[in-house]
Amino acid sequence: MKRFNKIWLSIIVTVISGILINSLTQFNILGAIWKSITWFAVLFIIKVTLPVWGIIVLMLTPLLIGLVLFLYRTYSAETYLTYTSDTFFGISWHWSYDRGTVYKVLHRCPSCKLILEPSNTAVTIFTLFCSHCGFQKDFEYSYGELLNRVKKEIDRKIHTEEYKTVKQSD
Repeated sequence: MKRFNKIWLSIIVTVISGILINSLTQFNILGAIWKSITWFAVLFIIKVTLPVWGIIVLMLTPLLIGLVLFLYRTYSAETYLTYTSDTFFGISWHWSYDRGTVYKVLHRCPSCKLILEPSNTAVTIFTLFCSHCGFQKDFEYSYGELLNRVKKEIDRKIHTEEYKTVKQSD
């Protein structure tokens, strides 16, 4: 009940203040308000004839707008998720993404594309070698450190947008 009283009180105060302002000024505020209300109401009762094609266009307009919005939202501009391979430290690296983070990094031979096999991964010096063509590359840090450096290089290229200039090979 209190809320109902507050609503009526605000309506009464607004009407009384409008009447006072109207009587104190030369401009007919109430008449102008009434004219604008009636003008707006007349818009809903005007009879208009449209050709059939006009009605069809009016009916299809929301569909066209919806289609444009759908295409705009689903338009896949080039994102970093298309960046899945590159060459670092003389080795061809391939990876995928899981929820936006680099996942499943593979090292491939730069010449025959066979997955390279690591040797001595537990020590600080190890070799990646290819059992097919004999390619090998020595590293002076651990296997885990190499993978960490590759992930950091991928992240750097994504954030500097250098990945856009890399030709992708799968």
